[in-house]
Amino acid sequence: MPSPIMTLTTLPEELLSQILSHSFPVPPSTRPQWLPHTPTATRLSPLLVSKKLTRIGIPHLYTTLCTPTPSSAHALLHTLTAHPELAAYARTLVAGGAWGPVYSILKMCGALVSLDLCILFSESDECDGDADDQNDDTPFEGLKKMKHLTLRKPNSVYLSLPRPKALLTSLASAIESWPDLVSLLSLLE
Repeated sequence: MPSPIMTLTTLPEELLSQILSHSFPVPPSTRPQWLPHTPTATRLSPLLVSKKLTRIGIPHLYTTLCTPTPSSAHALLHTLTAHPELAAYARTLVAGGAWGPVYSILKMCGALVSLDLCILFSESDECDGDADDQNDDTPFEGLKKMKHLTLRKPNSVYLSLPRPKALLTSLASAIESWPDLVSLLSLLE
């Protein structure tokens, strides 16, 4: 009797999950601006193969969240608001700035273990509805599993100004409740 032919759809889901976990490239947090980003179509391609791969791959896609721009932070917040179950998969957040939507994303993603945050603010945050989130003293309060924290400070940001000072004060208070924190990296650009 011939052995059955193994196809992608007949593989066990555990094996497909392991394969898909390596199929989603993570955008590096310190990518030079002149270097083009991985096209979204390439990053999402495994999800377009079948409904089964989409169901298995979605958790892997949302494990690392990257918001290099305020518009990408708004888009991610919109997605997480529409599908809050996706926030449970997030383990790493790489935020290109401390914009209003990032504060809301932090509150939704309580299972984060790694945060890479640039201390950069957008002037438009003061004008839109997300300004209330930035005035909140507790964006980091729900993050109890944090293990790795990276802070980036561009040369254009002065830590003595009210917004950076409030962010750092909030972080300092939250760090006290992170018993699993093993690395804190501060980068001056």
